[in-house]
Amino acid sequence: LWVLSDWRLRGLVRTFGFNGQRTNYTSVWTSEIELQSSDTLLRSLRELPGNGRAPFSLSAVPTLFIWGGKDVLIAPPRPLGPDDVVIPANHSAPMLAASYVAQVVLPFLLEGKKISIYEPSPHASYPQRGNEILSIERKRARMRRQKRSDRRLSLRKQGILQQIK
Repeated sequence: LWVLSDWRLRGLVRTFGFNGQRTNYTSVWTSEIELQSSDTLLRSLRELPGNGRAPFSLSAVPTLFIWGGKDVLIAPPRPLGPDDVVIPANHSAPMLAASYVAQVVLPFLLEGKKISIYEPSPHASYPQRGNEILSIERKRARMRRQKRSDRRLSLRKQGILQQIK
């Protein structure tokens, strides 16, 4: 299965798992996926009910759905149901935003309380390394935009950009 191999798999993991941001966890997730046989991966994809679009059928068991407000893979439902909570995180929340997940999950598991409106506490934050990585990525993106802008300006001065349009 060539789509789930080498650089393609790393790209998919980084795009969908971490919203395109570089992180040390990308290699961990990629290694875990590569350990699975291609038959197992294909079967997992094929067995998604309704190709991954089927609605959940909820039982009488208390349920809590935690949605990442910054997730590019799965959008939170609109409107939110009584079992839905949105946290400021992406698809990698269990690893990069564990404190946010814990603030919602622990009251639910220990006391049966559902938090309907999420209010982050001042001490809950992404790990320091995560902030460092985000900062570096923002700087790189800013530099790329600046280079494109500079190049367009020089092309415009040369009259090339007007000819292309």
